[in-house]
Amino acid sequence: MAIKLKNVSYLKEIKNMTYSFEEGLITSIMSTSTSTSTLLTYLLVGLEEPVSGKIENTYMQNEIGYVFKYPNQQFFNMSVHDEIAFGLKKYNRKIDNLEEHIKQALRLVNLPVDYLYKNPFDLSSGEQEKVALATILALNPKVIILDEPTIYLDASSVNKLKKLLLKLKNEYHKTIIIASNDVNLVYEISDNILFLKNGKISYKMQPKINMENIDKLLKDGFSVPKILEFINLAVQKKKIKLKYTIDIEQLVKRLQKYVK
Repeated sequence: MAIKLKNVSYLKEIKNMTYSFEEGLITSIMSTSTSTSTLLTYLLVGLEEPVSGKIENTYMQNEIGYVFKYPNQQFFNMSVHDEIAFGLKKYNRKIDNLEEHIKQALRLVNLPVDYLYKNPFDLSSGEQEKVALATILALNPKVIILDEPTIYLDASSVNKLKKLLLKLKNEYHKTIIIASNDVNLVYEISDNILFLKNGKISYKMQPKINMENIDKLLKDGFSVPKILEFINLAVQKKKIKLKYTIDIEQLVKRLQKYVK
């Protein structure tokens, strides 16, 4: 396991939490309180220390990359170029072609290389999110932790982020932890989902086998993708046998056989 929580508590926000984040998978954290999920990411990355309990972490500090909910909080420099180069210099990374490496980090987040000469504080919130992620990817961390990574992104950028995160997991075997209430992001790319309520773990599940838990999640104040709400309603009210899917085209094909 990459990171383990053992009976971790932090004031009133986190209560006796035990969980193991699996290596090489995408685990998402959903919470009825976004401040709780943010605080949990702070504990995971070491920005806060638990009041009680223990966090077992097998990684060095520079092997974990963290992107804040408000990305400009992690900027120190007046150009995107220097911002990406900052971490590489801080951790004394030996890069054969530094400039090309920095450009490649920008390409990964779908920003053109001329952004290297822009002031990160002058960019839009969505662009700042991408730059913040680029600074992390340039370091090639083993673990990537993201706090609400889609709140400033448009639909096209969100889709590109999904593809990037899946590529990082599948091709580069990164361990990715996402705190987000973006249900479409969470259900589309996660291997595991952790649901928090009142500082405790209410549910932990794999999204593809949770149809039987939809009613419980909704009752407890958690959101689910509208497509799953529809499937759940069709199964309950119309007795239509529909399997889990978050692909609308796939759902339409399955429904066609019920249309006379």
